[in-house]
Amino acid sequence: MYQNWNNHGIGHQSTLACRSLLWAALVLGLTPAAVTAQDRTTTDKAWHAAALEQEKALGVERVSRGPDTYELLPPADLEMPDLKEENGLFWIYEGQETFTDLADDSGSRLVWLEEERELPLSDRLHGSKAIDSYGRLWTLAGFDQRVVADRIATYDDEVSRKFGLEAPTSESTGELEKGGWAMFSPSTWYFRDCDTDPADEIMRWDSDGRTLVSNPMSTRQKKVVIISCPGGTGSGVMVDDEWLLTAAHVITTSGGTFYNPSTYQICTLGNYQTGAQAFNADIAIMPGSYSGDGDINDDYAVVHLTSKPGVGWMAISQASNSTIKNADGYNVGYPSYGPGCASTSVTAINSGEPSGAGYWSCGDVFKLTSNKIKTRIDTATGHSGGPFYYYPSGCCGSHYVTGVMSGWYSPSVGSDYVGGPKGPAIRSWVATYTP
Repeated sequence: MYQNWNNHGIGHQSTLACRSLLWAALVLGLTPAAVTAQDRTTTDKAWHAAALEQEKALGVERVSRGPDTYELLPPADLEMPDLKEENGLFWIYEGQETFTDLADDSGSRLVWLEEERELPLSDRLHGSKAIDSYGRLWTLAGFDQRVVADRIATYDDEVSRKFGLEAPTSESTGELEKGGWAMFSPSTWYFRDCDTDPADEIMRWDSDGRTLVSNPMSTRQKKVVIISCPGGTGSGVMVDDEWLLTAAHVITTSGGTFYNPSTYQICTLGNYQTGAQAFNADIAIMPGSYSGDGDINDDYAVVHLTSKPGVGWMAISQASNSTIKNADGYNVGYPSYGPGCASTSVTAINSGEPSGAGYWSCGDVFKLTSNKIKTRIDTATGHSGGPFYYYPSGCCGSHYVTGVMSGWYSPSVGSDYVGGPKGPAIRSWVATYTP
């Protein structure tokens, strides 16, 4: 059930980019938008043309707000409430977001390791940020608990009907990561710089075990999409017929500001296999606690597509930590480089849209905390936003999302990992917005 904000009102901030964190604890899995300035300009022209066409159809205009920044001016007859109720959710209109269509580079950074705690759903929902295709920024100010409970129950019923419902999570690791500054300190991981910049593009455990997806893709691989914004390209997974789950940093700047949803480009099948389609987006939502690059705990977001891709969707796991840890972990994504820095360039079916060869990988899930999944699964830039998932009954039957790929991390406790937000921890948050 789609929240029809575009007829009534809602919005936020925008972003996404190539981030080279030379000394940071987090290496983001985001594919750079282009290799050269000339390529970047060509890409911008294609993005801008598509975005302007979508904005024209909505009757919005771009108004300059300074060098390389703009706001969207909605049509005069569009309802602009200060407070909006939609499906038991109460949103406050914060004003028109100021957008940029430029990539940003956060440069060298340190990442603060916040102490973890289990968050009730009310804390996760409160302050959620949303942006719509009219450029309106909204903050979730409150919700009807009964309506939200019904939405989650609807999601449970749908998952049970389509995939079978897992046993609910009932345990806590009680594991806290203490606050401290995390520095870049590789241990048992191997890193590869595939171009001339100083950042590593590939993060692997021992040898690179990533494998090119099948052609045609399997049922589960089809559910993973490639998504681009002005700053670069990442991955996402469909979690409903019209909604995808991705990492927040894939659709925001390094500071955690939304990019204009009209600039999002989403393609199925890597835009290179038969039947690949391209889609537009009109709404994005992320947790209000997301603070930008380095915030692994809150690095998740959902994006609404303007039409249904028809590729199916993955259910989000509610399994216990021990269940997930004792099973093999998997990931699918669209990286900037394949094993050995191999090119992932393909012939795009939909011209001007993002494209690239997809890869899947398998590895250990060696630790779970209240909010995060930590794996030894080989990845590269561009895998960001793609799902970690597992098979409750072994490969390759029913499969459930166990986490969102955020990046590579080297915490102060010394255990490097590739990981991100844990699926069971964000399940109810996602279900609140997507059924």
